[in-house]
Amino acid sequence: NDSIHLSAFIDMCAHSHCIPMVQLNAGIALLYGAQRCADYAIKLITAFYNAGIQLKYLEFGNELYGKWAFPYRTDTMIYSGKDYANAFRQVKEIVRRHFSEKSIFFGLVVNTDGKFCEQNHICNWNRDVISTLGAAADWLTVHRYFSEWGDVAVLDDTILASTTPGLARIVDVLRSDWASYSNS
Repeated sequence: NDSIHLSAFIDMCAHSHCIPMVQLNAGIALLYGAQRCADYAIKLITAFYNAGIQLKYLEFGNELYGKWAFPYRTDTMIYSGKDYANAFRQVKEIVRRHFSEKSIFFGLVVNTDGKFCEQNHICNWNRDVISTLGAAADWLTVHRYFSEWGDVAVLDDTILASTTPGLARIVDVLRSDWASYSNS
């Protein structure tokens, strides 16, 4: 079993004195609405605060640009980067209003694998997300298994042996996308 109960994770954070980053699955907002997702997030954040842990970083993920990701592959659910971005904005506003006295930073997921768009990804993800949100995100996250750029990532030593050019390429793609699609 590769899962951990929330209470165990909170205990681990308390014992290690860390400031965790927690991922909130945007699929909740896409399937059930932003208010329901925000209500869940508020309960989640409150559990950390009640344990004396400052939860500052909330990622609105997961790899929703991929057609393999929930909820895209369930029923007939079809969404776009714009849908994800609008859900992000709504959830962020509700949560920030609730925790107005706290500093919570919201990150969103972008990708850098445009050449695989037709095969695995929802095309124009970064364009739609960035042009819809502008600077509404506090940070961006890329879920990338670091193998050589362009290689199929495998869970072996190639990830650990990644080179700096692979990371540099990711940064270049994000800078280019931001310059092309952001109004800010």
